[in-house]
Amino acid sequence: MKKISIIIVGIIVILAFPILLNYLILQPAHFPVVGEPVNWLMFWPTYIGAFASIGMILFTYKTLKHNKEQLNEIKRQWEEEHKPEIVAYLVGHNNYFYLCVKNISKSSAKNIKIYITHEPIETGIGFRNEFVDKINKMNFSLEPLGRRYINLNIVYLQHNKEYRDYIGLKFTYDTNNEYSVDLPFSDGSIIEDSLDEHKIHSAVEKIPTELNKIANNIHKK
Repeated sequence: MKKISIIIVGIIVILAFPILLNYLILQPAHFPVVGEPVNWLMFWPTYIGAFASIGMILFTYKTLKHNKEQLNEIKRQWEEEHKPEIVAYLVGHNNYFYLCVKNISKSSAKNIKIYITHEPIETGIGFRNEFVDKINKMNFSLEPLGRRYINLNIVYLQHNKEYRDYIGLKFTYDTNNEYSVDLPFSDGSIIEDSLDEHKIHSAVEKIPTELNKIANNIHKK
């Protein structure tokens, strides 16, 4: 009902405007003016049209600005969702500490390199030089939401043992992304992650591929 009322009022204004304009032009002038009434009749549409054009320009400008802001926000969200991001933590498994590197993004993390920024120096936890060299030479990739486990060759002793030392790591990946973290061994002695379960899932995912291979071999025979 409100929409119909607005339409009716708009039609009335459109029809009444020429009549009102003609009436005003035919009224005696109270001060000298240039031109005849017909000149003023031609002037007003041009004058009003100019204001309408300015209004359209401002409206178009605001619309384009709003669209640009929306596009920038969409672009920002897309980049945020597709920007690779990794995290790392220590876990204990089968009497050893493992470093878990996980890709928590929806995009692949490529050219991942690890640098040790702090070597544990507590008695019984120290790294061997050859292991440090291997870590520093590693270069691998992670699929979206993928993870890799790296055996640190440090014996995971009792659950109640307090490891006061830590390992400091810096990761570089893709072109210019960095991630640094200090991982206390006391946290790794508490956090458990089922590597066996992960291996089972990986094996189950390979079953369809192996079945297809068997079926293809039978078909060839």
